[in-house]
Amino acid sequence: MTMTKFDRLVLANQFAILEKLDPKEAEWYAQSRDVLESGYELMYGAVFRSISDDTMSEEQCEEVNRIMFMFSHLKVVYDELPDKSGVEEPHFEGFDGNGEDKELCFAQFCCDLRGGYKNIVPGEHVPNSHSARLGIYRRMLAVYDMERKDDKKLSKESLKKILAARVHADYR
Repeated sequence: MTMTKFDRLVLANQFAILEKLDPKEAEWYAQSRDVLESGYELMYGAVFRSISDDTMSEEQCEEVNRIMFMFSHLKVVYDELPDKSGVEEPHFEGFDGNGEDKELCFAQFCCDLRGGYKNIVPGEHVPNSHSARLGIYRRMLAVYDMERKDDKKLSKESLKKILAARVHADYR
């Protein structure tokens, strides 16, 4: 990574301000400022350690948000059913912390940012499912979208169909 002198000056000034504002991290901010002022390109990676190289596209973020919304809605529908016999309670299992780590982090961000989805994430953290869930959630979303076509209210039968989509058709 290369930076112009102007970029380095602006960031070094930001780190100087942060040194004064956050005494607990002042030493790290001072080191980062020194790296930038001195132009030690080899050390830029350490300065930017908290900035992820990975990004999530708008489509990926929207997909996670739709999954969270779907589960929240399914839980509300389930809770309002007068007769819950024959249908299991929807349970959001989170995302895989290894293969779906970006999704897991974004779901946590959504919960923290809005304080929402407490009906599906009652604790402080979005669960790590420890196994891939995106494929399952995508199948469920497809059925969810079909069942909600024309903005119709979800019935008990719709809920059953959506939950049944968790099992891949090839394994039934």
